[in-house]
Amino acid sequence: MILMALDHVRDFFAPTPFDPTDVEVTSVGFFLTRWITHFCAPVFVFLAGTSAWLKARKCGTREVSAWLVKRGIWLILLEVLVNNTLWMVSAWQNIAFIVSLQVLWALGVSMICLGALCRLPMHWVLIASLGMILGHNLADGLRATPGVTSEPSEILWSLAHHPSMVFFGSRGILMITYPIIPWIGVMGAGWCFASWFMSRTNRSRSVFKLGMCCIAGFLLLRTLGIYGEPDPWSASERGAGFTLLDFLGCTKYPPSLLFLLMTLGPALVALACFEKWPASCLRPLVTYGRVALFYYLLHMLLIQIAAVSLALLRGRPLAWWFQVVGGTAVDGYEPNLLVCYCAWILLVGVLYWPCKSWMRVKASKKYPLTDWL
Repeated sequence: MILMALDHVRDFFAPTPFDPTDVEVTSVGFFLTRWITHFCAPVFVFLAGTSAWLKARKCGTREVSAWLVKRGIWLILLEVLVNNTLWMVSAWQNIAFIVSLQVLWALGVSMICLGALCRLPMHWVLIASLGMILGHNLADGLRATPGVTSEPSEILWSLAHHPSMVFFGSRGILMITYPIIPWIGVMGAGWCFASWFMSRTNRSRSVFKLGMCCIAGFLLLRTLGIYGEPDPWSASERGAGFTLLDFLGCTKYPPSLLFLLMTLGPALVALACFEKWPASCLRPLVTYGRVALFYYLLHMLLIQIAAVSLALLRGRPLAWWFQVVGGTAVDGYEPNLLVCYCAWILLVGVLYWPCKSWMRVKASKKYPLTDWL
């Protein structure tokens, strides 16, 4: 949750007229600031499957199946009706209608699909999930029109596997940022992982070994360049350091096999290590995690308010950062990582108290509607 806020703060407080993961033009600081936040989405989706299994252990698979479907629909509605408002308010003066299908959309669709998959025997869930994760890169060559899609068949394929933009007239845009494959498989793998995890006698060691196997698989496949990543690495003219960065720069949209190995592997190692930490050290992190959706929506609202206020104070249009991201550095603008990190630390600190209060409200169970946020 904390790393996610860093990425979103960077989008608004240190936007760049270049791709921060393009080793030919980026700096080490901007690359690593973007790269470290790659861990967020895979871990969100994977652990959503894990928590669903833990919930099913208490109340039964049938009840969880229905809950997953309802929760998935709720997240999709929040994506379209609320999250798009929080993300795109700065662009409305230029665009009349814009919908961006991002991480809440991917979580929602994956939950709906897991609601059906979880009724199957565990080995079939595992086969289907690993099939999507391991095999989806075979379809990398089946791409819609680069960047822009208009044909119905291409739109469906974009929703499934290839990000693109759909234009409606002159001022309407559908941005398909998170195609649903292999996110469905990632959530299904999290469901299977929970069952395996709870059956281990020495689960920390087992999870550590699994994470290290994922890391080893990433290093082997990335070095050989034989499968699992559509964007091969190469030696950089800027030196060995940038060659290493290019080695780490895997495709996120949709997440390649190597992207998932690179992120979920270290996450599993971290999980094994965190289990040995004293609970008092982890309590602040748990506070954010127990009200994840509340935190997500509130942090986007605060970022937007701060970004719009900053634009007005600088005498710039509300959409000034869109112009920067689009490739034009306006008014001699220079992105500043120090500003980004200061804003990030301040945001996360300010959010702690409302998150703690909301966690207490949820724990009281006095208000049933709090379960949806």
